[in-house]
Amino acid sequence: MARYAAGDDDAQWREATRDWIAADPERIAIAAEFAQIVGLSPALLPASDAGTAWSRFRASVAPAGHRNTTVPVRRLAPAGFSQWRARGRVAAGLLLAIGIGWAIARAIIRPAAVRELATVAGGRASVTLDDGTRVVLGPATQIRVPVRFGPGARILELDGEAYFHVAHDAVHPFLVQTIRGLVRDVGTTFVVRAYRDDAADRVAVEEGRVTLAAGNTTPLPMGQGDVGTVVGTTVTVQHHADLRALTAWVQGSMAFQDTPLRDAIRELSRTFNVDITVADSALLGKTITGTFAHVNLDLALDEITQAVGAQYERVGAGIVIRRRATVRARHEWTTSTR
Repeated sequence: MARYAAGDDDAQWREATRDWIAADPERIAIAAEFAQIVGLSPALLPASDAGTAWSRFRASVAPAGHRNTTVPVRRLAPAGFSQWRARGRVAAGLLLAIGIGWAIARAIIRPAAVRELATVAGGRASVTLDDGTRVVLGPATQIRVPVRFGPGARILELDGEAYFHVAHDAVHPFLVQTIRGLVRDVGTTFVVRAYRDDAADRVAVEEGRVTLAAGNTTPLPMGQGDVGTVVGTTVTVQHHADLRALTAWVQGSMAFQDTPLRDAIRELSRTFNVDITVADSALLGKTITGTFAHVNLDLALDEITQAVGAQYERVGAGIVIRRRATVRARHEWTTSTR
């Protein structure tokens, strides 16, 4: 493009290039952009001078010791064209730089086609990406992902909770970007919980290995059975952890492991699309541990409120949890619906 816009004096090459440009509207637009940037139409440049400018520019950028020292022979140009000679020399160099920069800039500025997938509170969805990666979206979750991955890393943005079974590709790592952290993987199975309104991101690795980082921190490696947590810019990894609290939802279950009531209530609200409030703030920090094989809202509320010495009632379309006068001694439970 740069060579054509500068007015190369090879007529056969120029004609072939003109046909090549004319065959694609995008090429036509780029060629027009070149001419507009330098304020010069290639047709106005004497072919011989443009060719000389091109040769001189090639010589000026050649590596030391490899420059062509032959002085090009010029044909005499009509009077009044000296201004075009100077502009031709500048245009040749400028357009080459523009030609290289334009190709890079177009790749950076023009975004790839992106699709956004989302679930509502109480919803769940499964999608297979174009590389074969399977993603299961939890409730109230949104992802942004290219329709087709490019030649570099496979990058996906997540706000919410998702299960990933990543198609192996050592050349193109799979990256999950959240508001707090970055999970990097090649091909494995893991869960990321990264809701914007949560206090932390959590990652559970079922198979394979990933790395977890936040901000400019050094990525920490994680393997099968590890749970990583991101709070602010601090990343911690717990090895040989119990993954059920983060992975049970994929199978339609629910699990809590020393979970503060505030977090358990938030998860119930998302899962069942119901507004749950706690009237006594002193209850919010109480922790619960329990597992449901099949999730049922009333059963979960019965067990949770009993475990923290509270009770619940339905008020309109919502649910309110209040402290109970008689506190039940049991603080840990495991149950399943029949």
